[in-house]
Amino acid sequence: MCPAPPVTVMFTLRQYADEVSARASTVSWRDAVVLGSIALIWCLAFSWVPSVWYDEAATVLASTRTWADLVRMLGTVDLVHGVYYGFMHVWFTLVGYTPFTLRFPSAVFAALAVVGTVRLVGSLASRRVAILSAVVLIVLPRFTLAAVEGRSYSLTMLLGVLMTIAFVRAIRSAGKRWGLRAWDIYALLAILASLVFLYLALLVVAHLVALLWLRARGRLSPGILGGFLWRAIPSAVLLLPFVLAAAGQASQLAWVASRDGGTFAALLVAEFFPSNVPLAILGWALAVAGAVLLLRRPAGAMGAALAISTIAVPVLVLVLVSVTVLPTFVPRYVTFATPAMAVLIAVAIDAIPVRIVRFASLALVVALALPSWIVQRTPLGKGSDAAAVAAYVETVDARHPSESVGIVWGDLARFPDGTARIVQYGYPTPFAQMSDLTLATSAAEAGTLWETTRPLTIDDLDGIDAVWVIGSSRDARPDDLRLLALGGFTAADQKSFYELEAVRFAR
Repeated sequence: MCPAPPVTVMFTLRQYADEVSARASTVSWRDAVVLGSIALIWCLAFSWVPSVWYDEAATVLASTRTWADLVRMLGTVDLVHGVYYGFMHVWFTLVGYTPFTLRFPSAVFAALAVVGTVRLVGSLASRRVAILSAVVLIVLPRFTLAAVEGRSYSLTMLLGVLMTIAFVRAIRSAGKRWGLRAWDIYALLAILASLVFLYLALLVVAHLVALLWLRARGRLSPGILGGFLWRAIPSAVLLLPFVLAAAGQASQLAWVASRDGGTFAALLVAEFFPSNVPLAILGWALAVAGAVLLLRRPAGAMGAALAISTIAVPVLVLVLVSVTVLPTFVPRYVTFATPAMAVLIAVAIDAIPVRIVRFASLALVVALALPSWIVQRTPLGKGSDAAAVAAYVETVDARHPSESVGIVWGDLARFPDGTARIVQYGYPTPFAQMSDLTLATSAAEAGTLWETTRPLTIDDLDGIDAVWVIGSSRDARPDDLRLLALGGFTAADQKSFYELEAVRFAR
């Protein structure tokens, strides 16, 4: 056999090297699982430490009632959280409630969102960009906050990533035998995601914008847009009754008007980098650079369209609605866009040609993000002192084991619809044997999210040896304090906390 010509040998070697390089640059399930496992440990660490706050107390109160009571409540309020409450009801039935079990599903959802992000980015870019995206996502303050929050926000990240994976696969399978089936999967995920959190319907709008963008640049055939619309429009029709029912409860968003959700600070800092201005400055600078880089690369068209649309479209829609119709924009409501921000930052870091500078840039992002992770996992990480109040009550009452104790719950300064009973909902043990002296109707009995209360009466004090008054201000219920004085009660123990004050009155 004659030896192969030198040109043929060189071509064969180069082809082999390219194939090896391609395999090395392809992200694997092992990469995704390892990074997801790191994310899970990172998210779970000290997740039980921060005090349960108002929104998490709402999760506990809604999810621990019976199915019938939960359905009755959803007819009046929080329908948009109904699927999540139902999931948490099942979860609490299986494992019981503690602050750790409250937040455990969120950490798992966040970790799975990392797994999905690695797989998604790996299908659109290099292995290095996929890994960088996961690392950046894991440390972003919005991600770490969602992962330690007993609400549905980390689940929205996971569902958003899954929707985008299905979206990309549907585009790539266009013209193939199972292409329409891929759009069916996307439609089912979109319906589920919207039922979990209605704002995720905006991701469908973002995907439509991405399709139009790619179509305008000649990157897609007309049939792909048709396949998308053929599934999106019927899905919207199916969701219409749910949307109308949820719109009927829009009054529960009245509190948004008193917040600063529409300010530039909320848009540029709180959306992805809550309470971390230095990281927000660096993060947005890198994200803009990443977007420009993707736009300039022919192979980056789909990544650019998806990432930019996922960040920009939901925010623009919500801000427009907030300005013209009803305030609806709250930074945490668009948590599902956080992976897209991580991807843009990762693209910019990956493009740095000098390896040591690339690593230094990533290290700087991690270093700036670390203080947010630490603060989020302190007792006051959520601005709540419920755990400290409950611990104080338990310590003081332990000195008086034989006394009959009642409690009067006062106001919450930041949340006029609720009361300081969130302390009891988050940490029920110290209050299990107490008489709730001003409870008129429990939340489950009333069919509402929160309970109803009544004024204290002198008869309520019969047989009571001590009364706790807990609220943002001891003077918020002056009539109750006068009745306590008439009943012979004086302040015996008291302590002020971050936003609550606990006073124990004894005869």
